Amino acid sequence: VLIRMGIGSLSGLKVADEQERVRFLSALSTQRGLLLEAEQLSSSCVPVATFLLALPEVLNRDASPASFVKATERLRASLHAMSSDDPPYWEGTGLPARARACLAVLELRTYDEARSGQAVALLGSDGALAALPYDLVVEAIQVALASDAPGATEVAVTALRTLGRRILDSVAERSLLATSRDARLAVTEFLVSGTSELSSSERWDLWACVLQASLRSDPRDVSTAQLALDACQGLAHEEGFIDEALQLLN
Repeated sequence: VLIRMGIGSLSGLKVADEQERVRFLSALSTQRGLLLEAEQLSSSCVPVATFLLALPEVLNRDASPASFVKATERLRASLHAMSSDDPPYWEGTGLPARARACLAVLELRTYDEARSGQAVALLGSDGALAALPYDLVVEAIQVALASDAPGATEVAVTALRTLGRRILDSVAERSLLATSRDARLAVTEFLVSGTSELSSSERWDLWACVLQASLRSDPRDVSTAQLALDACQGLAHEEGFIDEALQLLN
């Protein structure tokens, strides 16, 4: 099946990015009958077939709730089978990391507060973020932050350090900063780490956004606001943002 889809090995079985998605899903659709047959006739779970059958729902945010549930069940079954039969082999293919990442996306997409911490833990597990295309990373991180899921700040910081500037705008959206303390903490930790990716002007804009969002949040996030204010004052003196500082304070 993989060869027919143009995939040479298990390590080459990736979660398709946006540019490849239409072609990938078309190729997957032509093999769906064989995959269903493998799933139905086997006395035990066939990890690769089960994983592939779950991917259309992972890649389609508009799929039905029932199909999300079925895809979640398939991913759990695939992970269980791989953990029960020669785990080192499967980990070497990278497939478990991709399955964990996809399961995290689905769990967060169909948000359940009781399982949110587990979903974020899956997203933060080794290799999970790297296993997902950019748009799915953004989706999962934003949902985790917006819902204040346990561990969301740490995973967002990891994503910022891994993807840097590519994902920063998504984490630092004004609406998200205003409602999510986790998002504010993730951005401040990223800025405090001294990233060299950002210009002084970009750092000023981000600190100013964090300050305003912290003061406007309900309840007010005084500790983060103080950190942001100190950073703005430092930039005003060191980088010449005096006028901007006066305007911000006014």
